[in-house]
Amino acid sequence: MQLEQYDEAIKFYKQALEKDPQNGEISARIAKALLEKDNRSLGFSVLQLMPGRDIANERHFRNPIQNRIYELAQVMRNIIYLIVDEATKFCVVVDACWDMDGIIRIVEEKGYHIVAAAVTHYHFDHVGGAPPSPYDTLPIRISGLATLLKQLPHIKAYVHPEDIPYIRQANPTIAGNRLVSTRSEVTETLEIGKTKIRFIPTPGHTPGSQALLVNDCRLIAGDTLLCGLCGRTDLPGGDRKVMERTLRQTLGSLDDRIVVYPGHHYGSEWSTIGLEREKGCLGDDLVGFGTISDDTATITSKSSEHSSSSPSSLASRFNRRSWTRRRT
Repeated sequence: MQLEQYDEAIKFYKQALEKDPQNGEISARIAKALLEKDNRSLGFSVLQLMPGRDIANERHFRNPIQNRIYELAQVMRNIIYLIVDEATKFCVVVDACWDMDGIIRIVEEKGYHIVAAAVTHYHFDHVGGAPPSPYDTLPIRISGLATLLKQLPHIKAYVHPEDIPYIRQANPTIAGNRLVSTRSEVTETLEIGKTKIRFIPTPGHTPGSQALLVNDCRLIAGDTLLCGLCGRTDLPGGDRKVMERTLRQTLGSLDDRIVVYPGHHYGSEWSTIGLEREKGCLGDDLVGFGTISDDTATITSKSSEHSSSSPSSLASRFNRRSWTRRRT
């Protein structure tokens, strides 16, 4: 979509909102269009692919196992990301999982070229592998990073070194030279065209959790920072004290206007550091810290509170032209 097309869409949505001022869905569409326009004006795009909506949505009566996998994918509500440099059409796939054919099909339809993969953390719903109970009773493995690297032999995956052993254990077919540690001076940043991605260690959910900061203004946070919540620390590899330090020091020091893209869609597709400081886990009281459970309804309700702001209010939070540094 060209920038002027965003203007047309925003105008249309605003006209619709005038007729129905209380329609939250229209407000969300306006805010999302403003965000996507801002991204494009900065030379990149961030695409969110969701199981059941964009991928993992085909059903085959002759393939019941795949159908069960896709059912699980929709329950998990993961978000897979494409970071696209608009000038070159090169892109990085983040947390490729569930449906590699579907992901690659979308990339090809849009004329993009995958040049790298990145992983926020090693859990099965982000990299593939064996599913948890009750799905582990079936002889299945979830398509993920191993499948992507096999289908695209020219790319490598950027992973924090603390999580590499877990990924290799669950995916032994991945050759060691296909996983790149992000903690060296050479690999702690990745540039595709004029788009720069910086890997930020965010341990707590797993030892090697990492966030991706795109052009210093967009943060793909994985399961460390969700909208109104943070990732669980009661799973294997989780550490509550480490997570608190990550929230207070690492993410808490970021600029308020940085947009946050979460690893799961629990009611909101994006937030900002400032909003998370006001209503979420980055405030002094760490609201929402340690509250995540298996109760999806509760999680979704908490996360959806972030969708109640007006489009203009949300847009003002990430308007990069008026950025000022909150902290140094």
